Amino acid sequence: MGGQVNACAYSPKGGLLATAVGKGGPGIDIYDTSSLTRTQFIQATDVVEDVAFSPDGERIVSGGKDCIVRLWDRITRREVFVMRGHEGVVRSVAFSPCGKQIASSSDGRTIRLWDARTGESLFVLRSHEWRVTSFKYSPNGDRLASGGDDGAIRIWNPATGVSEDILGSALGEVRCLAYSPDGQRIASGHVNGALHLWNTLTSKPGPDLQGHTCAVNKVTFSANGQRIASTGVDESVMLWNVSTGKLLSRTHGHGNTVDGIGFSPDGLQIASGCGDEKVHL
Repeated sequence: MGGQVNACAYSPKGGLLATAVGKGGPGIDIYDTSSLTRTQFIQATDVVEDVAFSPDGERIVSGGKDCIVRLWDRITRREVFVMRGHEGVVRSVAFSPCGKQIASSSDGRTIRLWDARTGESLFVLRSHEWRVTSFKYSPNGDRLASGGDDGAIRIWNPATGVSEDILGSALGEVRCLAYSPDGQRIASGHVNGALHLWNTLTSKPGPDLQGHTCAVNKVTFSANGQRIASTGVDESVMLWNVSTGKLLSRTHGHGNTVDGIGFSPDGLQIASGCGDEKVHL
């Protein structure tokens, strides 16, 4: 491991794990998940905050401290093109499920949508009053949920760039979001340690998952939608039952705030990483 791990992402088939590396060796580490060995390193010029694989696994998008979104060829490790426009550190990046669009957000109040084939800017989404902290595409790609320091969770149409709904929230600043695989639930993690489930069909809040004592940094669903994994400033990784809201397990393996987490596509592994420069499986 070359430096602080800010985020991690499995490839679509689960054979590879990419980690966003910050201080101590900025870039993207790529691991073979069967042998747990690092197979590639993509050098970056500044701290990488987030990474995501394209649906075919051939390309990787990254965002970081230099305020630029970059598209990489995974095989050649060469930069395909860059996307400029953010005025702050790029915290989150993602491919749409169809792979034709890239979304990114920064420390500013905007989310930017890009053409994944050309890098052309498509839409700039502006509605959050304060910093945008997280966003996620729905599984079929027809909606995008975003959360921010203003406590709002907004639902957008990525084909038009229009905000179509807002989940009323007096629950505190939103730190992270995740869609369930069937698109019927959104999980939101908050600065005050709260973890909530929302029904996307009714826009109503569901069960509260109680366990974190500090800010929830990342949350993710298993591929079958039956489990949620969450991480936070309390240095823990928690596993939850979605239908009951019960805490199934709590792991303290990191010696620092846990910033990245992801389920393998088969749901048998959870990868987590943090400032201790280690990835735990």
